[in-house]
Amino acid sequence: RYADPDDGITRYDATFALDGRSLVADDGAPYESPRWFADNTHLLLSRRVPLRDGSLRPDLYIWSAMNGTLRRVTRGSSLRDADPSPDGTWAAAVRCAQGWCDLVRVDLGSGEVRVLRHGTVSRNYYRPRVSRTTGEIVVAEQSSDRWRIARVSPETGELRYADPDDGITRYDATFALDGRSLVATSEAGGVANLVRIDTTGTVTARLGATTGAAVAADPAPDGSIWFLSLHSKGYDLRRIVPDSTALALAVPTASVFADSLSPVLPPTRRRIAADSAVRPERDLAPRDQPYGTGPSRVRYLPASTTGFGGTTTQLAIVRSDPVGRLGIALIGSVGSASLPAGGALTVARRTSRNELTASGWLSHEAPSRELAAALDAGLDLRRLGGALRMQRTRVNDGSELTGALALLAEWQAPTLFRSTRRGAALLAVNTTLRQRDDEVRYQEQLAVLAEAGRTDAGQYLRQRAALRFGTASGPRALTMATVAFGTIGGGGGRKREQFVVGGFDSPLIDAMYDARRVAAPAYPLGSATGSTFASYRLALPLPPFDLFYDGVSTDYFRSPLRSYGAELRERIPAVAALGTPEVDVLTGIARAVDEPVKARWRYYVTLAIRP
Repeated sequence: RYADPDDGITRYDATFALDGRSLVADDGAPYESPRWFADNTHLLLSRRVPLRDGSLRPDLYIWSAMNGTLRRVTRGSSLRDADPSPDGTWAAAVRCAQGWCDLVRVDLGSGEVRVLRHGTVSRNYYRPRVSRTTGEIVVAEQSSDRWRIARVSPETGELRYADPDDGITRYDATFALDGRSLVATSEAGGVANLVRIDTTGTVTARLGATTGAAVAADPAPDGSIWFLSLHSKGYDLRRIVPDSTALALAVPTASVFADSLSPVLPPTRRRIAADSAVRPERDLAPRDQPYGTGPSRVRYLPASTTGFGGTTTQLAIVRSDPVGRLGIALIGSVGSASLPAGGALTVARRTSRNELTASGWLSHEAPSRELAAALDAGLDLRRLGGALRMQRTRVNDGSELTGALALLAEWQAPTLFRSTRRGAALLAVNTTLRQRDDEVRYQEQLAVLAEAGRTDAGQYLRQRAALRFGTASGPRALTMATVAFGTIGGGGGRKREQFVVGGFDSPLIDAMYDARRVAAPAYPLGSATGSTFASYRLALPLPPFDLFYDGVSTDYFRSPLRSYGAELRERIPAVAALGTPEVDVLTGIARAVDEPVKARWRYYVTLAIRP
């Protein structure tokens, strides 16, 4: 069918326009390793996509540069460096999933993967390329400590070496414009440069000379060769036209640059075919031993909490191992009795995808020293309790879902009331969605907590939910808006478990186990109580702080507690290899807008340490 109007005008030399289309990852890793199909309108790409356990594996995608459609080809296949066949029905790739890399053939219609050459501990494959003329595969093969170039049949996997067996390392091979001879990187002479290899396996020419390294060559339709050139600041993209200059013959092995009078250039090293360098013999591999809980790494971390009620000083003793299988944190807190003081022990076991955590705490606080109403609300109390929790996180492309189930038991002794026992079952679900277009990022988060508990006074049911939305352009921090709501009902136990507003989360007790508290750092604990609460928060980033305005109420905003200020919230994840724990940091300065501390400025700092 004709593509131009029948208006009598002669038109020719037509080609497809890409209309400035671009492909941007919605979230997470970018699309990489693009390779054109023979139609010059589709690209084969790879992208590291999270599995359900959060680990990343690269998969293949096909993108149309004409209409922008994107199709995922494989799932969880761990494929890299894919190159499509001339007819576009299959691709050659390497699969690196067990500590080594296999050479595989991928059906681009079904996503089926077939192994052509199995890798081993001492044999790997890298960067396959498919000839547009013959359909043959050329790939770099690593055996022991040397790389060679091999030609592989895409049907049978039969292999024959394409370079001479002279002990020189060669890799990054690709087919030249004729589809039969090769262009590859050779380390003859000690510097990586491009060479041409003919169909008989003879190195016929060295294509230029660099003092850094010339790698990742690829021929263009006009016969020029594009490659990456290494220098002190990284890689430059360069192009050479072989026909425009005299091609230097490949330097024989014996012609390595050497100068016995120079202290800079090394002496000539004799190479042998069986090995690319003279190395000492390797020791026998040690016998495998069970990991168990791994070698212990103990860290001592000081911390502090300050704000309404004075200051407390904390010391944490944290045990970890190189992979974080068993984490233990013992925390002690002393200082002002108006803030939580006491001790806590947390043990986290991560031997499967389900993380198991056991926690225990002994705490005492007296917020009535700052606000007398806290005494009448029963907030001056001693607490002794423990909890067991099972948690699992599922990560997908652009989303994350965490679920936690916990059981707790606690003894509470308020100053003005009789002591009571509290038991509860809790279910928490937290889901996060992330999107990205050319310039703007978006994030939505929904957190829900349900608690069914009982005290000596009776049963209660609690629910809390928070919805957060954030957006930002480029790499800037997110501008966030948050709304939250909670209710408590049931029997007589709800009176002892009403929501209380003020202060911040205890550094000794996980916020999940103390869900009656509604954080409001500009106000002292006990500034408001009720069987419901509603809150909002707007945060504008001004790195490293956020400028915020928020409000919370237990009577549907008839008597709100509003504040504004600057705040730094930072979650520093645990690094098991270093033995450092997870730390949640909250610090800021805020001004209260309403009573009971209207127009007062307050600062606050707290650190929560988790194994």
